[in-house]
Amino acid sequence: MNKKLYYILITIAFGIISIPTVLSIVVQEIILTDYIDRNFLKTVLIFFICFVEASYMKRTYPKLIGWVFSIVLLVGILFKIMLWPWSSEMIIFSGVVILINLTTAAIIEKKKEILPYLLYSFILQRLLIILIPANELLWWIDVIICFAVTLVGIGTVSKFIPKK
Repeated sequence: MNKKLYYILITIAFGIISIPTVLSIVVQEIILTDYIDRNFLKTVLIFFICFVEASYMKRTYPKLIGWVFSIVLLVGILFKIMLWPWSSEMIIFSGVVILINLTTAAIIEKKKEILPYLLYSFILQRLLIILIPANELLWWIDVIICFAVTLVGIGTVSKFIPKK
């Protein structure tokens, strides 16, 4: 998958998540938030981000570690759907390993874009929500990060549009 398509898909997904939430906060009325299972979409986004970002790595071993733990993350997500034991532990362990792997690879490869780092902060924040589910501060951070990813994604995607 090329980066243009990846950024477009990420921007659309985060827009679907964040725009109704921000509109509901601004208008003080529930707008379109009952029609989207945002928590499931965010969990699937974690897997998608981890797998695609791991495939963009240049070195072999970090790429292999990213893929293996992305599969473990997918199994944990499937366990969570089936309400089987050890699902949260699998998601947290694989998510932390992937997050460390992605962050060190981004620092070594000297990524200059802000969008990957926002996506990494989204992964970290979602792992914290799994650990501490009833925290209002994490909910606000989630809204801010999702909206920031949407805005930065729109800015990044607009660079891909050819000028006349």
